[in-house]
Amino acid sequence: MKKDVIVFLLTEVHNYHISLFKEIIITYNYPLVIIYKDQNNKTPYKPPSIEGITFKGRSEFSEYLNFKSFINSLSVKLVRTSGWVDKDYLKISKFLKGKGVATVVVSDTQWKNTLKQTVGAFLYGWYIRSCFTKMMVAGPYQFEYARKLGFSKKDILFSNLSADTSVYGNLEIKTTFEKTILYVGNLEKTKGTHFLLDAWSSISNKKEWKLELIGNGSLFESKISDDIHYLGYLNNKEISKSMRNAAFFVLPSKSEQWGVVMHEATLSGLPILCSDEVGSIPLFLIKEYNGFTFATGNIDHLKQQLEKIINLTNKEIFLMKENSLSLGSRITTPISAASLMAAIEK
Repeated sequence: MKKDVIVFLLTEVHNYHISLFKEIIITYNYPLVIIYKDQNNKTPYKPPSIEGITFKGRSEFSEYLNFKSFINSLSVKLVRTSGWVDKDYLKISKFLKGKGVATVVVSDTQWKNTLKQTVGAFLYGWYIRSCFTKMMVAGPYQFEYARKLGFSKKDILFSNLSADTSVYGNLEIKTTFEKTILYVGNLEKTKGTHFLLDAWSSISNKKEWKLELIGNGSLFESKISDDIHYLGYLNNKEISKSMRNAAFFVLPSKSEQWGVVMHEATLSGLPILCSDEVGSIPLFLIKEYNGFTFATGNIDHLKQQLEKIINLTNKEIFLMKENSLSLGSRITTPISAASLMAAIEK
C-alpha cells in the first residue's frame, strides 16, 4: 500500500519553505514531494538532500500528461499550490480535488481594489474555487482578496508565511545594542532602497548612528559615507546575528505584498520602520508600540521618521524591542504547518 504524501507545487523554494517542510515531516509524519520551477527563476535553486523529501524540477516533465501521470502515481493526501498563475498547477489541483484530495491555494497578494483585480476576481474567481477546497492567506489584506474570489470564511486559512523560527527568535533582548538601523533585501529601486539612501544622507546630525545594508543589487555602494555600511550577501544565521545586534529595522519598499523579512526582524526583537505598503503591517507593526510607518515614496516623511528613531532613548528602544518580540510570535513555523494540515478533513 502506498504511503500518503503531501505535494507542494511551488514557483520558487525559499529558506522558510525548508523549515516548514521539516516541521510537517517531523510532526505529522508525511513524506513530501516538492515540484518547483527550476528554470528561468530569479534565484537559481539547488535543493538540499533531506530525508523524507523528494524534489522535482518542472523541467523533468516535458508535457502536462507526463506531469499528471506522475502525480496520479502518488497517494496524495494534500496539495499546496502557490498562486493561480501556472495553468498546469491549476489543472493538477482540479484533478486532485475531483479525487477527494484536500487542495489548498496559497497567496500573499494584497487586495488593492484595482480595476484589474476587480475584473479578474469576477471573471476567474469561479474557476479558482473549482480547483481548490481551501485558500490559505498570509494576513488580513490577503483575506480580503480571498473573499473577493468567492471563498467562504470557513474555507480560508491563515498563517501562510512564517519566517524560520528555528533560526530567528528564541532569544532574550540585549540591554545594550549598536546604534544601527538595519536593512535586509535587494538593493534595488523596487525595494525603495534609493529612498532610504537619499533620506539617510540628508540627515545632518546622525548622533553616531549608522545605516547597515545587507544584500546585493544595482544600488550597492551607490552612496559612500562613513555612516553607511554595505555588507553584501549574508546567509540566514549571519543575518540573524546582525538583527540581534542592531537597534532598528527599516523596510522602505515601494510595493511589498507581505514581507517575511518583517517577521524575521520582529522575531529578532527589532523595532520596525517601514513604508505603509508593506502587507504584513497588521500582524507585526503597531505604530508607536514597536515602530513607525512612513508614506511610501515620501523621502521627507522617511527622513522625519529616521530622525525620530535617532532621538529615541535607549529605554524607549528597549521597550519597543520587547514589544516587537511579542508580536513576532503571532506566527511560527509550527503554527503555519498546523494551519495547512487543518485543510485535511478528518
